Amino acid sequence: MTDKVQFYIDIVGSCNLRCPSCPKGNSSHVENSSGVMSLDLLDQILLKAKSEYNVESINLYNWTEPFVHPKLPEAIRLVHNHGLACGISSNLSFAPRLKEVMDEKPEGFKVSLSGFNQAVYERSHSGGDIEKVKENIELLARLWKENGQFTYVEVNFHRYLGNLDDELEMQRFVQGLGLNFTSVFASFCPLEKTLHLYDSSIGSPLTAADEKLLEILYLTPYDYIEIAKCVGKKYECARYTNQVVLNHLGQAQLCCVVYDETKYGVGNFLELSKAQLLDRRRKQDVCKSCCEINTNERSYTDEEMQAILKTTKRLKKDRFRQYYSKNQGLKELIFSDAEEMEQSLGASTAGQVIALEASLAAKDEQIRELRKLVEQAKNKK
Repeated sequence: MTDKVQFYIDIVGSCNLRCPSCPKGNSSHVENSSGVMSLDLLDQILLKAKSEYNVESINLYNWTEPFVHPKLPEAIRLVHNHGLACGISSNLSFAPRLKEVMDEKPEGFKVSLSGFNQAVYERSHSGGDIEKVKENIELLARLWKENGQFTYVEVNFHRYLGNLDDELEMQRFVQGLGLNFTSVFASFCPLEKTLHLYDSSIGSPLTAADEKLLEILYLTPYDYIEIAKCVGKKYECARYTNQVVLNHLGQAQLCCVVYDETKYGVGNFLELSKAQLLDRRRKQDVCKSCCEINTNERSYTDEEMQAILKTTKRLKKDRFRQYYSKNQGLKELIFSDAEEMEQSLGASTAGQVIALEASLAAKDEQIRELRKLVEQAKNKK
């Protein structure tokens, strides 16, 4: 049995938001195509995928918002008619026909967001309305229960510097509805902008807006390059064998983390054999640079993984301290009585305790442990 392959198919060429960490929001200079994939084209793609690949799932997204497609429920039904599992991902700021989508019972449904309050949310989800998102999450939870909880629904919170309080509020909100809540440290895309820092012939330089966004990231492209120095190079990548990425025209892309279709498109999926597609992807010069700085998807030894984790933890902690020392938001982040804590423990110690905790975890029970320190300090006065 050959390796299972996940398909990522952008069934539209657009998104309703312009998030600064996503190429849809930070790569206006790239002239990717726009439009909507026809159901007939999707049907042909699915037929070919089934005949040539061991398909694990069909995911109707990569860089775009699937709810923009006017026939999203029908697209999910088509995937199921081919006997294949279907996944979707959405910012859920715009979700027409949500009931019909859930009636089709997609196997996976991920919601991505980065705040609970509008002032925090709009920093990183530009153009979105968090109150509308929360309304849609409540509707999603109700529909999920009505459909026998068949779909795996996950609300994924993107961690930025300054949104810890919002994460905790969103976690309580989501789990109170019975849905799965996860969090991830936000990253900067597309990959070619990071690779440009290593090889100026790739992609384009970071803009002033990009650099502004980096101020609220726990890990920047510069940090990823430093982390990559912890491990040896391996010129292998699971993206070659374990994924196929298509745009709404059925054009195959190099992989899921590059964006520019004109530079990283490799041909019409319907016209390429599996061997031809793989060969064209492997001949891309950008892949060599990607492997050189270890941004490829590869396996690590235990020693390498420990080195990565150690460096990553240090960089996140340093970024956290640096950010809050500049933004004067440290006091309000967790403790309403932070001034008393500073007087009791000393400003430096108090800041270190809060910074260390928030950068490593940001979970309720751990924050309660920090609050105990405040109470202990008060009792000693």
